[in-house]
Amino acid sequence: MMGLTLKRLRIDRLRINRLLYQLHRWTGVAACVLMLLWFISGMVMLFVGYPKLTPWERLGALPALASALSPACCRLPLAQVAQVAMPADAREIALTTVAGAPVYRVRDGGARLRLFDAANGQLLPPASAATAHRRCAGIM
Repeated sequence: MMGLTLKRLRIDRLRINRLLYQLHRWTGVAACVLMLLWFISGMVMLFVGYPKLTPWERLGALPALASALSPACCRLPLAQVAQVAMPADAREIALTTVAGAPVYRVRDGGARLRLFDAANGQLLPPASAATAHRRCAGIM
């Protein structure tokens, strides 16, 4: 009787070992396929360019300036901004909207951003945390 149980135990042990070897083999094959796909996708990302938007496509998605203001209001203050507050090493100046109002965004050589009201040319103060939360409440 004891010989039968040892033989049976040995057979069960062989089955478990074979099952573990098979599991190890197929897990390795699956991992190999995963690594191959990862490598191929990396090569594709390396050599295939990303889609790019033209400047006109990017500008098309921006909100329009407030219709209550005439286009002439945004021309005169630019000269005022340039005379009074624009740094000599300005890298970028752009007319955009912030909170529905037209503003000039000026970036200097140190990558510092300043905003000027396009209607009167006054420097706008930095946004407070409460203002930022109020503006983001509609988005989230």
